Amino acid sequence: ITTPYNQWTINRGRQAIARDNKVLANQSILNFDFNTGPIEHNAVFGIDLAREEQINHTRVSNGVTTTPANLYNPNANETVADFYDNGNTSSGITQTAAAYVFNTLKFLEGRIQLNGGLRYDYYDTETRSYTAATNTIS
Repeated sequence: ITTPYNQWTINRGRQAIARDNKVLANQSILNFDFNTGPIEHNAVFGIDLAREEQINHTRVSNGVTTTPANLYNPNANETVADFYDNGNTSSGITQTAAAYVFNTLKFLEGRIQLNGGLRYDYYDTETRSYTAATNTIS
């Protein structure tokens, strides 16, 4: 490195995000231990339900550019870009559901185990985008 450390600079950049998330989720599980003759069972039954909604608002800069900041002596009074909502949005909804059953069978006092199960998953996503109308007056 040939540049002295007190002259090192870093680019300034502000990022803007306007996002709303809503999540509702439920996971329910039932465990059962039982025997069928000499075979021990550990059965698990469950459901998973979830719904997630997301809305993204497009944020744009007012066009102000910034100069690189000295890493060891930054200017705290530097003007930085402001952001505003331009009216464009995108949204999405994802819904998931699952049901499952698993069983562990234990033979010979637990020295041999056999695991098996089934699971069904449902997954649905919808997305939308909206662009704000612009008017030009001449």
